[in-house]
Order: sequence, then C-alpha cells, then structure tokens
Amino acid sequence: MTPVAAEATFGRFWRPGISALSLAYVDLFQSGLIIEAPDIQPILEELERLRAWMYRSGTPSEVVTRLDQLHARLATLKEVSDLDVWIG
Repeated sequence: MTPVAAEATFGRFWRPGISALSLAYVDLFQSGLIIEAPDIQPILEELERLRAWMYRSGTPSEVVTRLDQLHARLATLKEVSDLDVWIG
C-alpha cells in the first residue's frame, strides 16, 4: 500500500486543483471511498485533468509523480470486473 499524498501535501497541492476543477471522485480521496469497476474510467479522467492543472500551476514534480503512479496503478485495474478497492 502506497500513500497518495501526506495530509499536508494533499491539502496544499491536490485540494486547490480539486476545487478549481470540481472533481467529484478525487474530492473523496481524502475522506476515503471504495472504488468499483464502473468508477475507474471517470477517476482516471479526473486524475488526468488534475495532472494538467498541477502542471500549469507549477506543482512540484514529486507531487505530480505520485499522481502519475496512482493513475498507472488504477489503469491496470480497468479490466477487473469484480473490483473493490479502498482509497483513503
């Protein structure tokens, strides 16, 4: 299990982008959510939007790299039909 971001990092770098882009799924990462198969594609799309926002906003590369790692790991689950993954 790998943390997406420390609480302070999430608040400082993720939260502003989540708010600016009105992201529904990624907004729930901080409190936690169970991801099922139909959720994967919309979450991947939100992460891509957030990544673009972070890039434009000058977010440190270490933070963007963690987002990229999460995106890559979730992308491997796109074909899993009985998916039940906790993020939080």
